[in-house]
Parts: sequence; C-alpha cells; structure tokens
Amino acid sequence: MRRGNAGTFRVLLCCPLIRSITSALLLLSLAACGRGGLLHKSGQASDGSSRGDQDGADASNKGDGRTPKPSCTFKGFANPVAYTPAAELYSLRVADVTGDGRPDILAVESTNGVASLELFTNTGKGAFAQATLPFVFPPNSGDPVAADFNGDGILDLASQGNSATGIDVGTDDGVLAFDFGTGPGKLASRAVTLPSPQTNGFLTVGDFDGDGRPDLAFAGYDYQMMGGFVTDAGGIALPAPEPTNFAMNVYRNTGQGNFAAPASYANPTFFSDLVTGDFDGDGHLDIAELASTTAWLLGVFYNAGDGSFADEATFGPNPDWGGFGLGVADFNGDGIDDLATVTYLRPNASDEAIVIEVWSGARDRSFAMVTTEITAVPDVYQVATGDFNGDGKPDLALALQPAGRGGAAPPMPVAVYINQGDGTFAAPTTYFLSGASELLTNAIVAGDFNGDGVADIAVATTGRFSPYPVAVHVLLSQCD
Repeated sequence: MRRGNAGTFRVLLCCPLIRSITSALLLLSLAACGRGGLLHKSGQASDGSSRGDQDGADASNKGDGRTPKPSCTFKGFANPVAYTPAAELYSLRVADVTGDGRPDILAVESTNGVASLELFTNTGKGAFAQATLPFVFPPNSGDPVAADFNGDGILDLASQGNSATGIDVGTDDGVLAFDFGTGPGKLASRAVTLPSPQTNGFLTVGDFDGDGRPDLAFAGYDYQMMGGFVTDAGGIALPAPEPTNFAMNVYRNTGQGNFAAPASYANPTFFSDLVTGDFDGDGHLDIAELASTTAWLLGVFYNAGDGSFADEATFGPNPDWGGFGLGVADFNGDGIDDLATVTYLRPNASDEAIVIEVWSGARDRSFAMVTTEITAVPDVYQVATGDFNGDGKPDLALALQPAGRGGAAPPMPVAVYINQGDGTFAAPTTYFLSGASELLTNAIVAGDFNGDGVADIAVATTGRFSPYPVAVHVLLSQCD
C-alpha cells in the first residue's frame, strides 16, 4: 500500500540509502516523513471555499463549506483538465500566492533529487498558468507551509529540514527556513533560518495565542541509524532510520516574522500527520496528530487559550491497525471541528475492511467515532475535504487504486463521498482522470478554483512506466 505525498518526497530526497529496503521499512520511513497544514483560524474553513479565505489556506486539511451557493444544483464534476508540471511531482498545496483572491496551486517537485517549487497561478474560472518559484528548500525538507508571517500582507513560505546527509547523528542540526514574499508570486530566498529541536517532522500553522499573527507547530523527531548488517554478498546494508526523540514544538510569532524559542510537548511515539482545528468548541485552535504505533493513535493537544497546550489526549481505536491522512471539518454540523482518517480494520483477517473513520469533537474533549466503508483501496492516504455539491456540508474526496494493477486498467478513479449531515457519507460517486491508464497518485487537494462557491479538486499523478508522465489534474465542480 502507498502512503501519502510528502513522505514520498522526503524519502526520495533525504534517504537515498533506503530506496531498496523492504516494504515494511519503507512504510516506516514514509510514516516518519513530514507534511504540514497552512494557516486557518479557529472556526473558519481553510480552503477558501466556505467560511472565509485565510492566508495560505490548506484545502487538503480543512474545508467545511457551511455557506452553500444559493439555488445550487450539483451536476457532478467536469472532465478533468491535465497540466504538465516542470518536474516530478511529490505534493500539492492550495494557497492564494498572488494575492488576487483566487486560490493557486503550489506543486513540490524534484529533478534528480533536487527539490523545486512550481506555482500554478489561477487565471480565473479554474484555469492555471505555470511558473517556477525561487524557493530554496533546506536539505531534506518536507512540504512548505504558507502564511503572512511578517505581517506585510504578502504570503510567505516556511519549511523544515536538516543536514545534507538525511541521517541524524546527534548533531541537532534541524532548521526552519523562511522565504518571505516580496510581491505577488515573488519570494526573497531563505531570508531567515531558525534551529529546530528535532531534525525531521511536520509543520502546521495557526494563530494559537489569538494575537492575529500566525504561529508554527512542528511535530518533530530525530532519525537514528541503528547500525548496518552484512549481506550475503558481503556488503553492508543500512536499515531505515529509526525515529527517536519525539516532541511537538510550538513557535509563537512575536511580530515581523520573528519567533520565540519553541515550547516543547512530549509525545510517546513518532508522528505521521499533523493538523489544526477547534476540537472542543472553546474558540481556541488545537493541534491534532496521528501517531505511528503498533496500534495507531489519534492525539489532540488542547489549547489552554493562550497558545500553550496541555499534555496530549490520545484516542486509540482497537482493533484498528493503521490510520492515515487527517481531514478536518465540522462534518456533523454542531459547530465543533471533527477529524476524518482512512483506517485499516483487522488486516489479513477474514473480515478485513478499509473505512473512513469520522471522529466527532465535543466540548468535554471526548471523541465519538462513526465509520463509512470504502469499497476500493486508496492510492494515496490523503483525505481532501470541501463542499463539493454546494449543500453547505463538508464532503470528502479520495484517490483510489485503479483495478487490475500490472495490466490493462481504467484511468485513476477519484471517489467523492457526499456528507449526509451527521458525519456519515453516502456511497461514493467516482470520476476518472484523463491520460495514462496506469497511474500513481502523489497528492489530492481541494479548493474553489473557479470562484463559484463550491470546492473543486486537484490531483497530482505520475505514470508507473517509463517515461513516467506527470500531471496535475483539475476537476471543476459543476454547480449552477
């Protein structure tokens, strides 16, 4: 099974020694790789399609859609339009980079292991023009996150990386790097760097202390190489780095893009995803994470109201084997943010299943969980949220595996699950991507690209066979 976008990116760029390891070790490495959310404030959607367009909104994490378009009649999605990126794709982000009120698409790409960032500028009505951004990633970086960190009204980007080796040897050489915007779609490269307590992890953004400035949260861990072993051929093989020293670190913005030393909160194991939302309805932004353990854990760091966080509350579903991807929205309409994950139940058993688990937040800081079964295996474990049919309720979209891998197969299916209003979802409607029939998905995100008040979908794909064609597919929702 494949895991989501940024994990692939970090493994390929920072862990070249482990490309040939077993599937189990690869899964470990992917789970220990980073992605981050973009800025939104408590009680507001962040895909620009619903309850307010936030600076650097992350549509892949949250998109409620509580304001339906008047007299909207949903007619499904138009045929996808494919754009050819400049290099191999690893992840997508949605943000208004040009400041014109339209959500653009940021594509993280790589050429021969060198990371780059391409901007798909929204030219109106859901069409895009392409340009390369002069964004300089730290070595071995994960996805960037976006917000106006220095308060000048222009979108900035931040990323986190470590040394050039990709292996932590106790040097504590993690770094946060900021590329401040100098104008619409323009960046000043690596203007500021800060040390990070751990060398790898996930970034997400939010105004945690309520002062109107975007703060950063970094779910961090160190990589520790556990020693090599002698192969049959007499060479030394290196196992995957093992994550150690786990913590969630909160950097509070003190103004003009400056940050106080981070407050650190311990975590029992390494992280595999990180998002923000108000999960207890108190008006303060909390931080939720997936932790990778033998039986996965959903954890929430609840905000005390001043940007400090209590010890993590964990919710361990049993006998679930793994939870992947975190979608955030108020799925049941009670005014409190909820979480959605893709989860394996009872793997290798006769009643094995893959489900969408929706964890409904409550004011007493508990979670109730309902499930919706998935009839096909996801191709990338990301959960895109948005109001896709214009009824004011947040829906879900997943990229699924095509049938018949290894032979003739239909194009890549994208499944849209319509919210029934109570946190459960109707049977999905499937839409197929154009292009090659044998595809791998790298990312799926949502945003209102054509400005009709209803969320659209973008999917990044790579061909399975040489010459490995790459594309960004845009599916526009038709709602009149």
